[in-house]
Amino acid sequence: MEVHEREVSSPWEGLLVTPVGGGDAAVVVLAGSSGRVERERARILARHGVTALAIRWFGGPGQPAGICEIPLETFTAAVDVLGSAGARRIGVLGVSKGAEAALLTAVHDPRVDVVVPVSPTSRVW
Repeated sequence: MEVHEREVSSPWEGLLVTPVGGGDAAVVVLAGSSGRVERERARILARHGVTALAIRWFGGPGQPAGICEIPLETFTAAVDVLGSAGARRIGVLGVSKGAEAALLTAVHDPRVDVVVPVSPTSRVW
């Protein structure tokens, strides 16, 4: 499936990848403590028909340097972007520390329909 990519830079650095022709499902993609933008994971999801927004949620310009005390609004703002793009079903996929953020976001934001926590911890710090 063909995809369209667009770099996003506010309020965070990231990559929005959409399948050509659209779709009604979308997912926020969060890396773990590496702090990277999960670009390839977003591309894979989009090639399977799911709009994906991969974001850097710490360590970037104007963001906390470390992984502690990240406001949940960081993630709900990403959900806002997907919702305003027309997504009817929204998920959050997170790896390791990103899985903690994904789980917390889903608990606090009723717009999140599904969570994919990859290698989460048993506690959120």
